[in-house]
Amino acid sequence: MMTMKAFIRNGRIETDLPLNLPDGTTLTIELPDAADIEPGWDTSPEGIAAWIERDKAAVPPVFDQAEFDEAMAWLKECDRIATEKLNREVDGMFP
Repeated sequence: MMTMKAFIRNGRIETDLPLNLPDGTTLTIELPDAADIEPGWDTSPEGIAAWIERDKAAVPPVFDQAEFDEAMAWLKECDRIATEKLNREVDGMFP
């Protein structure tokens, strides 16, 4: 039996190399457990239901105006720094 690696792209299984198998060939694919994909997440129906209930019960944070203004200033500063970095990288691309 031959084994090979494949990857998922847009919900489809793709291989790096073409498979020279006739149309209609049946393949058995062993899928990883959900715990192997995202450790710590309970993906059983009960676990998902529990996450939905916790999400519904979550209370959004409440900011006063000073906290809101501070957060907005921080976001603007992050945006300024990112823009400067991007401009430096773009400028370096063109002699």
